Amino acid sequence: MAGNLQSQNVTFQAAESCVRFAFLPASLGSRQSAALALDRDPNANTNAFSVPCINNMFGAGITATVTFSLPTNPGLMSGYEPGKQYPLAMTGSSTLTSGATSNVQVGILQKGP
Repeated sequence: MAGNLQSQNVTFQAAESCVRFAFLPASLGSRQSAALALDRDPNANTNAFSVPCINNMFGAGITATVTFSLPTNPGLMSGYEPGKQYPLAMTGSSTLTSGATSNVQVGILQKGP
């Protein structure tokens, strides 16, 4: 049981780390590109907007990515201004080779370029 809890904790931390990675200034271009493309075509393949985020602190045997997509209900995001801001969901996902997985999702309003 302790091993399972540790595996789940590591995958959760890696998924959350991916979302934090997506907030970095270095990821601004990826966020803007995904937001604009999804605004033009809401049915765009979200896999096209996945970015691997490898963090050596989690060690070998873990795969982590962040995927940008449309939030399920962007109209509920307060302060939304069409044409100036673009609703964007960032989902951090991680998987251990043992099979443990975690997902963390955050919704934001991304300013355009």
